Amino acid sequence: MTDAVTTGIKAAYDAVDYDCTAYPQSHPDRLRTVARMFGVDAPPLAEANVLEVGCGDGSNLISIADAFPGATCVGCDLAPRAIESGNALIAAAGLTNCSLHVQDLRDLPPSFGAFDYVIAHGFYSWVPSEVRDALMRLLATRMTPHGVAFVSYNTHPGNRIRQIASDAMHWHARNSTSAAETLRASRELLQMMAMPGATQWAPDNALRPEFAERATRSDSALYHDDLAVPNDAFYFHEFVAHAQAHGLHYIADSDVRMM
Repeated sequence: MTDAVTTGIKAAYDAVDYDCTAYPQSHPDRLRTVARMFGVDAPPLAEANVLEVGCGDGSNLISIADAFPGATCVGCDLAPRAIESGNALIAAAGLTNCSLHVQDLRDLPPSFGAFDYVIAHGFYSWVPSEVRDALMRLLATRMTPHGVAFVSYNTHPGNRIRQIASDAMHWHARNSTSAAETLRASRELLQMMAMPGATQWAPDNALRPEFAERATRSDSALYHDDLAVPNDAFYFHEFVAHAQAHGLHYIADSDVRMM
């Protein structure tokens, strides 16, 4: 299934590779522990079926497959180079319980079965509304009865600060015709806005560290996290309502200290 937004997302990952890494907050072992803390008897991990949506090169999923050789781990992403790189690593590591696929989640084959754990990190806020709906439908129809999903997203009201920087970068780089030009113009703007100087309103000084921190980010983080389109944020109650509309229930934050 393709559309203009999805095509644009794929083109962005073709232009600039995403620097993937393991994300401990999404690990099924952690998810099971937190779920059981809140009264949900999540499936055991030894033979669990795990799906990662937007898996990149599998840096997160491969480590899970290696730790639990009896589990079945499947990843899907729209970035062919990342998937090719991840599958090469899987082959080199001799893992037989992990596979990565160039696949739109809306077309996820029924042959993949049901999942005990689904990971969607850095996905929900960066896709169009119909894909967010598709993710929720997938969780509602393809998870086992006590399955647990990890879904991260940009959250209001805190994201308003980030949005200021993102909007400024988009405007400054509006005439760029390539990823390299966009990144150059964005860094130029960030460095200028981070410079010390007088402000008419003293609280505006609080924005300077935000611009300065972004100026130090890698091309990958800047292009795919800050300059991505879409790049939406939601209030917690909006996310919970979306989940409940599909018969899903919020359990807890993966990092319970953040609740």
